[in-house]
Amino acid sequence: MGNVVIIGDSYSTFEKYIPEGYLSYYPREDSQVTSVEQTWWHQLFAATGDTVVMNSSYSGSTICHTGYDGMDSRHSSFVTRLDTLLRNGFFDRVKIDDVYIFGGTNDDWAGSPLGQLTYRDWHAEDLYKVLPAVCWLIYHATQLPGAPNVTVIINSDLRKEICSGLISACEYWGISYVLLHDISKVNRHPDTDGMRAIKEQVWMVKCIVNAQKAVALLEENNCRTADVVAAMEA
Repeated sequence: MGNVVIIGDSYSTFEKYIPEGYLSYYPREDSQVTSVEQTWWHQLFAATGDTVVMNSSYSGSTICHTGYDGMDSRHSSFVTRLDTLLRNGFFDRVKIDDVYIFGGTNDDWAGSPLGQLTYRDWHAEDLYKVLPAVCWLIYHATQLPGAPNVTVIINSDLRKEICSGLISACEYWGISYVLLHDISKVNRHPDTDGMRAIKEQVWMVKCIVNAQKAVALLEENNCRTADVVAAMEA
């Protein structure tokens, strides 16, 4: 059980569970997601026992600073939201165990400029492009105080260049990612079945990652997995 931060877009919003002034997509009658208990994140953390201490999700937001119709979206971008939390000392005041980043969907739908994967030395203009902004975001998430686990959730049906860019950035910095598939949607947003599928797919990846970490820890301590299992069964 730990403290969780979510940085997301409409898929992770729910009215009154995000910061004041942030746009929310849910609740929605058309998708039948009408209670917070039906959201992917509430289902997930009800199962894990984790606590969401900050759901920094903003409907319609892009990772980069370029939004719909080429508008400047610095006020709502993922980059700005993480930067604001950093500058305000949020991560110094609150110990965070896990960070979930779930974005890229609006960058795709808005046709934000792609740019190129840029792993260091970002300039201000780079953050108006998707792939450099993705790299900035993931890098700074991995540098947070307390070294929380970072998981990137990648929507199904994203443009190939954005999907592969997210995967490449995750692999570059050695963090886990969840490549969603078969998500039921209404008006391109998860319905109740879709929310359940997201929860289950994230949960599965987290279980695999935790198991891999446990095995690595055993190996560091010169313990064989079989010996530990035998001792537990004795």
